[in-house]
Order: sequence, then structure tokens, then C-alpha cells
Amino acid sequence: MNLRTVIALVLVTGSALAFTTRAAAPENNLKYSYYYQFADKSLAYVSFKNPAEVITSAVRAVAPSMGQTINLLIWNLVSQQLPVPKQPYDRERQFGTWIVDGRQGNCLNTRGVVLVRDSSSTVVLDPANRCYVQSGTWYDPYTNTQFKGANQIQIDHFVPLKHVYISGGFKWDARTKCLYANYTGYRTHLMAVSSTENMKKGDATPYSYLPPNRAFTCAYLINWLKIKKIWNLDLIPPETQAISNAFKANNCDVTQFNMSIEELYAQRKYMNDNYRLCDNDTSRATQNGVR
Repeated sequence: MNLRTVIALVLVTGSALAFTTRAAAPENNLKYSYYYQFADKSLAYVSFKNPAEVITSAVRAVAPSMGQTINLLIWNLVSQQLPVPKQPYDRERQFGTWIVDGRQGNCLNTRGVVLVRDSSSTVVLDPANRCYVQSGTWYDPYTNTQFKGANQIQIDHFVPLKHVYISGGFKWDARTKCLYANYTGYRTHLMAVSSTENMKKGDATPYSYLPPNRAFTCAYLINWLKIKKIWNLDLIPPETQAISNAFKANNCDVTQFNMSIEELYAQRKYMNDNYRLCDNDTSRATQNGVR
């Protein structure tokens, strides 16, 4: 594999061939003749199959690296075709639905857990079904708007499941896919946002969607790259081009795009510790607002 280190603050171009899929974002419907990976391989393998693999092999070597940072804007060019899943994306079959973690001692599914976590006021449960959140106070940074009704809120997988699947997640085992879909170890992995805005975003990368709240753009890009680094996902050409353009257009602070080894290690450890999260699922019930 021919790797060449490139700085992300450069416009990238390339060829792409279309193939048929059901996703809305056009960049997820393409076959790419090249792609990118994060240059720093700390705690990561190219063949990332599940978090336990990474932690087991890396834990003894991580101590000397503590205190170092990873620049999320430096990528390697991989001069070969982006691996293509053999099976088309199917959200429920591959990633499942929200789970109810039996270890928590209540009947709230992952959506409910995030709603409780992100509400700035005490939530009110539905009196007809106390497994569901009815109201609270949620701030949506995408639109810079506050909401009171849970029916106005969807839980956004910040890096959407369809894009995760095509950028490397299709290689994961079933437990890792379900863990990703219900992951609460990183606060902005799942976000309570406007239902309308979440539907507009769909499965898009920054190429097809950036929040209308321009003040949140740089933070959006940082979070996007951190999540992709945590899960060792590939980067496709339109995605990198859009991130480069948005970085420059919004005068983002380059120092904010550093990620500490400690932060990365903490996430990988959480993934390892919760690898069997979905084995604890006590219900397959879903809730309105699942994308």
C-alpha cells in the first residue's frame, strides 16, 4: 500500500464511480479510487475489528506516549480503492436499534438516557409509559435553539451509521456495531438535536451537511474528526475536501484540532470495558425519532 503523508489544509480532488445504494448523501454512494487515514497510528490498527484487539495489544506501550497529542488535520493518502462492503447498508440488521442496558436499573433505552443526560432541567416521563421521556430542556447547537418537548428531539449519531458502515464499520463484528450505535462513553457521540435538523443531516458527512449555526462549525469539525479517530474510520475525498474548505472559511483555530493520547486511550478503554454492552439489552423496544 502506497502511503503519502498530506496536510489536510489542502484541497483534494479525485475520481469516483457511482454505484447504487439507498442513502441520501451522495458522497456515501460512490466508489473511490483512493482515500485517507489518520497519520498517527497511536492505539490503532488499519485492520480495526473490535476495541478489545486494540487495547490488548496497545496497553503496555501507551505509557511513554502520555502527554503527546495527535494532529487530526494530518492524514495519509492511501493510493488504492476504498474497500467496499459486500452487503448493502441495513441500519437495523447491522447496527440494531436502541437498547435498554439492564445494568442501569431502569427501562430507559439509549435515546432516553441521552435525553436525561442532555436536558438542563429535570425531565418529565410520560405518565402513560414511564420508559419514555416526555419533556425537558434541550439546547441544540446545530440550530442554536432550545426545545422543551421530547417529540421535537432526535438523537443524532454525530458520525452517521451509514457513513460509519462505508468508511470501515462494515468490518466490525456485531457487538462493536451495536456498541457504536448505543455509545455513551463520549458525550458528543450521540447528541440531542432538532428532529427537523437531524432529518436534514441524514447520513451526510461535512461535504453535504454543516449546521446552520455557523458559530458551531469549527466545534462540529473537531468533534467529527475525533469520533472518526476514536473508531479508526477511513476518510473519503469529498469529506476531507469539505473539512479543509470549512476550516479555512471559518478561520478555525488549528490548535483545537489536537487530540491528546490520554483522551484517545480513555475512549478505547471505555470501548473495551463495554464491548459486550448489547449483551445486556433487556428490550428491543424502539422510540419515535430513531434514524
